[in-house]
Amino acid sequence: MELVKRIFVFALAAGLLQAETYEFGPSEGSRFALEVYKTGLMAGKKHVFIFERYSGQATEDSVRFVVDTRSVACTDTWVNEGSRKKIERTARDEMMQADKFPELVFTSTKVSGGDVEGTLTIRGVAKPVMVHVTRIGADFEGNAALRLSDWGLKPPTSGLSLGLIGTKNEMRVVFRLRPR
Repeated sequence: MELVKRIFVFALAAGLLQAETYEFGPSEGSRFALEVYKTGLMAGKKHVFIFERYSGQATEDSVRFVVDTRSVACTDTWVNEGSRKKIERTARDEMMQADKFPELVFTSTKVSGGDVEGTLTIRGVAKPVMVHVTRIGADFEGNAALRLSDWGLKPPTSGLSLGLIGTKNEMRVVFRLRPR
């Protein structure tokens, strides 16, 4: 095993192998979003939250990604402007508590093929997550299923609807990242 390691290090030093580091951030063609699905009378609808500021770095065996929670924007076109702003405020101020917890942080623990295991920290609570990633040309596309309750968060409901309109516990992170 030591001989294999020495050969690998020599090959890297000689430039025979490329140990690439990819840097990510907002750019043309990149997108980092959270999809939150509705229940009750709004079943079948979803809120789409885009994060406008994020950064990350990936190598063949590690990933670290940081999202600025204050940069969340609701892109729903199926609600009016006032409702969209209220939904955005609820996500940013109540669910993510962006003033107190300005970052969501993902740090990998294992990279294996298209699966990246790691820890996602939301509101100071770190939990394991599996992210599925596919390489499409130069871009990295992927998703991860999350449950709000895993981070101690209660899915919000509309107070006026007596629980007839709510949010599912499950949500999905979706992204397409183009390295800089």
